[in-house]
Amino acid sequence: ISFNSSPATQTRNFSSAGFFVGNRGLLGNRASVTESFKMMVDDIFGAGKGAADEELKLIENVREGIRYGALDENIVAAELGAVLKAINKKGIKSTDELTAILTKGQGGAGILSKMGGKASRVYAGGDNVWKWYAYNWYKSFLTDFAKKDLKRMSTWFDEIAGQKLPKTKFDGTKMDLDEAIKLGAAYYVRNTMPTYSLVPKIIQTLKATPLGNFVSFPSEMIRTSFNTLRVNLREMSSSDPIMRSMGIRGAMGQFTVMGGISMATHGIYNGITGISEELMDKYKMYVAPEFQRNSDLVPISTVDENGVFKVVDLSTLIGYDTVIRPFEAAINKFKRQKANPQDIDK
Repeated sequence: ISFNSSPATQTRNFSSAGFFVGNRGLLGNRASVTESFKMMVDDIFGAGKGAADEELKLIENVREGIRYGALDENIVAAELGAVLKAINKKGIKSTDELTAILTKGQGGAGILSKMGGKASRVYAGGDNVWKWYAYNWYKSFLTDFAKKDLKRMSTWFDEIAGQKLPKTKFDGTKMDLDEAIKLGAAYYVRNTMPTYSLVPKIIQTLKATPLGNFVSFPSEMIRTSFNTLRVNLREMSSSDPIMRSMGIRGAMGQFTVMGGISMATHGIYNGITGISEELMDKYKMYVAPEFQRNSDLVPISTVDENGVFKVVDLSTLIGYDTVIRPFEAAINKFKRQKANPQDIDK
C-alpha cells in the first residue's frame, strides 16, 4: 500500500499511462486531459462536496465509463484480493478473518480503510484519466466519421471491430447513433488500452501464486499491442478515407511509442553527453547488472575522471517494454555471440 501511494509511483504511473494514448496517436483538441484529470480527482476526493449539478454530472460520467467498459476495475484491489485469498498465517483461521482485520480493525477502521482506500483509487486513477480522455477522443472522432448516419457506424463495426452492431441498447430499446458511437469508443479503449477485467482466466489464476504479482500488466501489454496493430491495419484497409487516415495516425503513434521516442532520446543524450551507442552497448554487455542487460539505457551525464557516468532506464517508464524487450534481448544475444559464443537456446 505504501509503495502504491508514494508520490514517485503515482507520478510514474500517470506519466507512463500517457503512452497508451500516444500509442494510437490520440493528440489534438478532440478531448481534454485537464477535464479527464479533474473528473478522476473529483471522483476520488470530492464526491459529495460539490454543487448538485456538478455531482450529477460526475456520477453520470463515471457510470457511463463503467457501463461501456471504458473505465476499468482497480488493478491494486484485484491484485490484493488474489493475495489475500492465498494467505493463511498462524492465528488466522480464514481469509475472512484476515480481511476483517485489515479493513475493519479492532473496533474501528482497519489498515486498508485508513491507508489503502484512496491510495489504491489514486493508483487506478492514473490509468483512468487517460482512458477517459481516450474514450471522449474516440467519441468525437466517431461523431465526425458517422456524419449523423447510423449506417456508417454499422460499417465501422463490420470493418474495424469485426462484429455486428447490436440491434438494441442495454435497456432493450432500439439502437441509435449516440449509443453506437459510445459502444465504438469503448471498443477502442478496451482493446488498445489495459483493461484488467479482460485478463484471461489463466492469468487471473496465476495472480494467486507467489510468482503472479502484477502479472496482469505484461499480459495486457501483449494483448493490447497486438490489438492496436490489428486495429491500425483494419483502419488503413477501410473503404473510407477518414478511417484510413486514422489508421495511419495509429500506425505512426505505435511506431513512435515502440521505438521512435527511444531513438530520439538516445540521439539527444548521446550528443549532449558525448557517450556513443557503441560505448552504451559495451556498458550493457560487460558492466550493467544482469537485470538491465536488455534494458533501454540512456546516458544522462558525461564521463568523469574516474570513468563514471549516470544512466536512466527508459524501460521502467515505457510500459510496452514487455513487448519490446524480447527483441532487444535477441539483438543483444547476437552481439554477444561474437565475443563469447554460447548456446543460442539459452
